Amino acid sequence: MAQFTVDSESLLATRAEVSAGSDRLRGEVAFIMGRVQQLEAAWQGSAAQAFQGLAAEWQALHLQVEEALDNLARRLELAGTGYQQVEADVASMFR
Repeated sequence: MAQFTVDSESLLATRAEVSAGSDRLRGEVAFIMGRVQQLEAAWQGSAAQAFQGLAAEWQALHLQVEEALDNLARRLELAGTGYQQVEADVASMFR
């Protein structure tokens, strides 16, 4: 028989922290990308082209991180609310 212990409030609190961290990260990345774009506008030549390629690669990687954090937060929320609902359902069976 499977046994488990879960604190649904901790799951939901962690979801909130992940979401808040993701939002902060988005803000920082937006700031950095603004600076990168300013630099790209003023820089010309083969080194500038290589830099632009790396900047585009970095932005694509950041989008993957953003998506992963959003997915993690969504799953934590589903787990937390799911466990809360199951607990409420089981408790109501004994009333």
